[in-house]
Amino acid sequence: GQSGLEDIESAIDVLFNHPNVGPFISRRLIQRLVKSNPSAQYIERVSLTFNDNGMGVRGDLAAVIKAILLDEEARDCARMEDSDSGKLREPFVRYTHFARALHTEQYYDRFWNAGYNFWQSTGQGVFAAKSVFNFFLPDFQPNGLIADAGLVAPEFQIHNSRTSIGMLNEINRWAVYNAVMYSWEENNPEVILNIDNLRAYARDTEVLINKLDMLFTHGQLTDRTRMLIKDALDALIYSDFREQRVRLGIYLILISPDYAVLK
Repeated sequence: GQSGLEDIESAIDVLFNHPNVGPFISRRLIQRLVKSNPSAQYIERVSLTFNDNGMGVRGDLAAVIKAILLDEEARDCARMEDSDSGKLREPFVRYTHFARALHTEQYYDRFWNAGYNFWQSTGQGVFAAKSVFNFFLPDFQPNGLIADAGLVAPEFQIHNSRTSIGMLNEINRWAVYNAVMYSWEENNPEVILNIDNLRAYARDTEVLINKLDMLFTHGQLTDRTRMLIKDALDALIYSDFREQRVRLGIYLILISPDYAVLK
């Protein structure tokens, strides 16, 4: 007989080597990293890497992630116009992308955040999913065109009338009011949004928008969104217009559909 721990390890080995594990894990990871509706062929290609990384190793997640990000379905620009392309960025991802892209600073390099406001606003709290199945289910279909097309959009399960406005309010606090993070620790300096390098582009709104477009939307800002942002920035002509243009530009891009949907 085996010990209890050996029984558990044997059970895990059986599950890990089940033929459905590769496709199951591959689809979930593709949904988190690239698109909500990967093709069966995309899932199969990634699953083959999960089954064997090329050196006889099963379950090499580094190889799996590489296969996901370098697959033709993830990298072919022509696919961006496909109806099944893209995914809604979840609030956590939008927050961390913002902080990394704009090089937020904190005197002690302590990026502590109590997270309470963020959770209340967006429906996502750190380690606070309501179940072991995450904040949203992989096959969630919001009512409307997405469901009618037989597609899924998992992140929309926490995107509703309250959290959609809450996300906008969070972005407004970050970009406009510089309230990037907050901590309940005494004498803990605030996190600062460093926009000095962007101020240099702000005299010419077209140049500033191009810079923000590359930072946040990978050069995919639509003409309509670009026009709306430019009109808003051109209207700012106060003595500190460069600061205001940068902050408003960041805010408007981050609340745009062009940014919210990753493609």
